[in-house]
Amino acid sequence: MLAVKDLKVDIGGSEILRGVSLDVGAGELVCLVGRNGAGKSTTFRTIMGQHPARSGSIKLAGREIRGLRPFEIARLGIGFAPEESEVFGDLTVAENVSLPIWTRQTERAAAEREALAYRVFPNLQLFWQGEALNVGQAISLRQVAFLSLYSFLFITAMVALAIALFQEREVG
Repeated sequence: MLAVKDLKVDIGGSEILRGVSLDVGAGELVCLVGRNGAGKSTTFRTIMGQHPARSGSIKLAGREIRGLRPFEIARLGIGFAPEESEVFGDLTVAENVSLPIWTRQTERAAAEREALAYRVFPNLQLFWQGEALNVGQAISLRQVAFLSLYSFLFITAMVALAIALFQEREVG
């Protein structure tokens, strides 16, 4: 599904990624683990087209995507939820969850994608009328917003979210 080979990235004149390679097959949960500053986020951002790669290959289902712009990569079905993504503070939980559903057409109906979002994070339904969220709930909400797009490949720095999505796929 996703094949990254010998990815090299420089930022600000410093070599950040030095030959990163990874493969993600259909139905797999792959975790990129490392200390702060090891290049995990840079790897994700490079896959999504936010950082240019000096060399290497990024293929999605056999198609080279290195050099595409982020919106083009997202349209191909890769969802990316960085740690610092934000929610819309003026919107309710329900509005934050439903908003991205209408931005991308998929084979699943909007109602089905919204139901999936609440199955993965059931506690968010307790707050959907607009009550204040704590930090952890806000993090869950911003991740659910990306989930509701129902991308076929989802990249996140939040390991708990990745595990929850994987478990939902296995059960539901």
